[in-house]
Amino acid sequence: MLSKRPMQVHESLTRAIELEDDHIYLLRRWSLRFRPFDPQVVYMLGQLVRESEGHRGHLLYHASRYLDWHHRPKSRADRVEATDSDHFFIVSGQAAEEALESICCQFDDAKRFYRSCGTLDEVKGTSLGSLFQNLSGFKEIQIQILKEVRERCRYRALHKFLQADTTVSLQRLINTRRSWQRGGQPVPHRSAHPGAAR
Repeated sequence: MLSKRPMQVHESLTRAIELEDDHIYLLRRWSLRFRPFDPQVVYMLGQLVRESEGHRGHLLYHASRYLDWHHRPKSRADRVEATDSDHFFIVSGQAAEEALESICCQFDDAKRFYRSCGTLDEVKGTSLGSLFQNLSGFKEIQIQILKEVRERCRYRALHKFLQADTTVSLQRLINTRRSWQRGGQPVPHRSAHPGAAR
């Protein structure tokens, strides 16, 4: 089968599966680290894990058509070993900002990768080409969510606490971004900064 498929497509699809596997692994680890800091951030990261699992499932479906199974990418656990320095918790707003910025950078790299994959001549006009383009769009949505949560953490670092009645709803952010992806109109929501509207 591989002899009938361009190696460029094989390598791109393999790398895409590895990327989603990496994101699932890393988001789960960050979710654990954020538990002492903010349960809403933990919830948001869990939502991103589930989305990445769905993306990986779509990629694996195409892998069954494009790749021989003995070329299937290794799992994240097989490729990277955890070290003792990986075990820590997020306990400050500054650390939270830095962690979320790190995730944003990785997602931005993935967005650009998927965009380039969607331009390959061999996948143009195919369901795989559409999947690559859609994944690029999903990463952009996820980056915007992460950036808004990062701003929330920045405010927390400055003001030490957030008032419950003005805390931005992460579920609302997620639903808003998804409505854009479905072609709907963006739904306005309150600023992530308590007191900004006052």
